[in-house]
Amino acid sequence: MSLDCDEIVILEPGNGSSSDIEVEVDELFGTELCLNIPVNLNPPLLNEEAPSPMFTEIDFETAHSICEEGSKLEEGSMSLEMSVDNIRIRSKFRTKEELQLAVKKYCIAQHYQFVVIESNQDMWYVKCKQWNDGCKWRLRARRRKSHGMFEISVLEEVHSCLYVELTQDHSQLDSNFMCSEIQNIVRRDPSTSIASLQEVIKKEFGYCVNYRRMWQAKRKALIKVFGDWEKSYEELSYWLNALVHYNVDTRVLWDLIPSNNPGHLIFGRVFWSFGPAIEGFKHCRPLIQIDGTHLYGNYKGKLLIATTNDANGHIFPIAFAIVEEENTCSWSWFLCALRNLVTDRDGICLISDRHGGILAAVKDKENGWSELRAHHRFCLRHVASNFNKNII
Repeated sequence: MSLDCDEIVILEPGNGSSSDIEVEVDELFGTELCLNIPVNLNPPLLNEEAPSPMFTEIDFETAHSICEEGSKLEEGSMSLEMSVDNIRIRSKFRTKEELQLAVKKYCIAQHYQFVVIESNQDMWYVKCKQWNDGCKWRLRARRRKSHGMFEISVLEEVHSCLYVELTQDHSQLDSNFMCSEIQNIVRRDPSTSIASLQEVIKKEFGYCVNYRRMWQAKRKALIKVFGDWEKSYEELSYWLNALVHYNVDTRVLWDLIPSNNPGHLIFGRVFWSFGPAIEGFKHCRPLIQIDGTHLYGNYKGKLLIATTNDANGHIFPIAFAIVEEENTCSWSWFLCALRNLVTDRDGICLISDRHGGILAAVKDKENGWSELRAHHRFCLRHVASNFNKNII
């Protein structure tokens, strides 16, 4: 079924989710459910945490003014103490998380470890791990009503213990701490390997961390930088709605599956084509190349693409779709959308490989790509590959 771009719904992922990350999916794709499914286009929001329309007005000046490292305090306000040297009485921190990260960094640098004695939303109290052996180092911080920040109120600055344990690990080098340390690395290059991140931590702090803890830290960093998978699905309809609103003549087509959860729909497929691409194709030669590729991540699927060539011989993207698999049903849906939403020009040369789903979809006259309206030809590279594989 199709969904008008000005309707907003909450999306849940379809099948193909990886077991590597803990996400439960209640509904599965089914090719028999892909077309003409009645869906309530005006479902109620489930709760206050449901996404709100964020794209009715975009303030680009405000967006660009946001510092990559986080928002700064207003000029003249109290400074925040984040360095190792500034763990002292009356040091202030915006949040409890910032306090914890700073103290962890301090203890790692000093090669001491602590245990948490008491922790709640307004107070954090820790002692040296060797407290029972006589070391009196301790730190307590509270949220002050006067400024709303956490402030260190008690600090025994000197450890009286002699930490002699031989270890290559440190209990404060947990995934939350390492997440904060590697965020900028992950932001610059999300594909950075776990081994490379382990080396970064070892070089910075002198400790080795195991693979699983480093993997957990990278996962948390990816979520903080790019958002998590489920929230991304929830925001997909809002994002595409904004895309249509701010890009004239952009076309979006949904194929959704009803859910047993009121107010939610299961994501099946989505097709989109940018308005400038639709207009630009009118001035290109009557040639379209189609192909598909794998999607990698927590939710699997296939990305279908239609391209042409401009007057300079450069690749000119026309349309995209995310589908569950490459099969007759998904290719028929894609080609039908391409014909109905992008171009109704006759005599187009359609180039593809010899995938069975494409062959069947092109032969179906209802999709608009039969020999009466288009000329289907095959990619020479795939022909040569099949020749070398099956004949030579």
